[in-house]
Amino acid sequence: MTTLLLRFAGPAQSYASSPFTTRPTEGVPTRSAVLGLIAAAAGITRDVDAPWLDELDIWVRVDKPGTAVNDFHTISAPPAAVASSRTRQRYIGSLGADRRTADFAVPTGKGTKWSAHGATTMTTHRSFLADAEFIVAITHPDPGVVDTVDHAIRNPEFMTYLGRKAFSPTFPFRLGITQGTPETVLEQLPTASTAPALPLHHLNSPRSYATAHVHPERCTNRSELLQKWRAA
Repeated sequence: MTTLLLRFAGPAQSYASSPFTTRPTEGVPTRSAVLGLIAAAAGITRDVDAPWLDELDIWVRVDKPGTAVNDFHTISAPPAAVASSRTRQRYIGSLGADRRTADFAVPTGKGTKWSAHGATTMTTHRSFLADAEFIVAITHPDPGVVDTVDHAIRNPEFMTYLGRKAFSPTFPFRLGITQGTPETVLEQLPTASTAPALPLHHLNSPRSYATAHVHPERCTNRSELLQKWRAA
């Protein structure tokens, strides 16, 4: 079995678990976030069906859990000069409504629609993880699919980011393809973490929980760590 290894690390990353005005983040990357990142890299748009995406087996090792930080946002209707291009914010109240004339709206905490058109600014609270680091292992029964994902990561069609477009991953992002199951690879891949054991999550559902803990080799020297990552 071949496994592709990615490193999700950066100043900030976010994996929202709620569509409402208060949006906490999950403590690890969600399956939908990883699949969305891969789909973006492969140039798969929302109207394209790619069954192989759902067949990917994804595991995550938590090297650094990071710190949850609350981010304060404001939302209001855009200026009239740019309103025609902001179709994703528009609420279509009835089938067949014209997107160019539909009102702007965002969801409220009650699940109803709050209209931004002609109203005051709305505030939201969104959490993100600061200085977190995750090793993501991706595999598929067909090694060719793993190669396809790897090619997309190395040659992304759309930007890859960690939950929000402003949260880009830091170097190194792609660690490469190696032989072995995700569990075995994540147990053997060295880490800079000082934690006694690292949680292992299997992303086989919208939300995940640690299914095991691994004890990989520790490297305190970053240059040595990078060399061992490349060798893996």
